[in-house]
Amino acid sequence: MRVSSEVVSVKQVPAGHGVSYGYLHKTTGPSTLALVPFGYAEGMPRIATGRASVLLNGKRYPILARIAMDQFILDVGSDPVKVGDEVVIFGNGVKGEPTAEELAIASETINYEIVTRIGGRAKRVFK
Repeated sequence: MRVSSEVVSVKQVPAGHGVSYGYLHKTTGPSTLALVPFGYAEGMPRIATGRASVLLNGKRYPILARIAMDQFILDVGSDPVKVGDEVVIFGNGVKGEPTAEELAIASETINYEIVTRIGGRAKRVFK
């Protein structure tokens, strides 16, 4: 099973820019933020904030800002990112993406809960 989304917005921000609810994350320098439309309504555990990572353009990025109902934000620093880039939430781990087990550990649960909580709002593609 593989779960992915895509970057829908990219924003350049200055150092000290507060991100998400309560400005849980503040940028340490000028940075690029990437908005990913996959939140707890789609099945991303909110408790994974600050604990989980995702794969974007072959690199892992931690989810630093608060996971919201519909989205989460990645601080990608100065790395090149564009709207439409795929973000792998979890997969089999072969290409460096997080696994359901890793997300489960970050969420203090089991991998079965991770794979069964993907909500009806998530698009499904069967291959």
